Amino acid sequence: LGNVKDIIFEFVGKNGIMDITNFKCGLDVAASTSCSSPQNFANLTDKSYTFTVKGVNDLGIESTPQSYTFIVDTVAPVVRISSSPSGRITSQTASISIEAKDLNGINSVECSLN
Repeated sequence: LGNVKDIIFEFVGKNGIMDITNFKCGLDVAASTSCSSPQNFANLTDKSYTFTVKGVNDLGIESTPQSYTFIVDTVAPVVRISSSPSGRITSQTASISIEAKDLNGINSVECSLN
């Protein structure tokens, strides 16, 4: 999800041709509770979450849970130049070291030279 602290899940279910009207939902909890669509979660803290929903028929039999895992990450990565040449550069090559840190890891770093 990235820089978002609120999320809404919408879901529907069918039992053959009949609509499922009873659901159980959970967010990072072992026991799910009765819920309905849409399911709102607000002001989430930065971390990984797993939302789970399952349908429940009139006899109380639960479907196989369906889940979606997402990450809330509202803190920008930190990038810094850790070493570089100083002064006027007279050679055709130069080395620059870059460090990048993020709580959820770094996929890639892009650099440009103008």
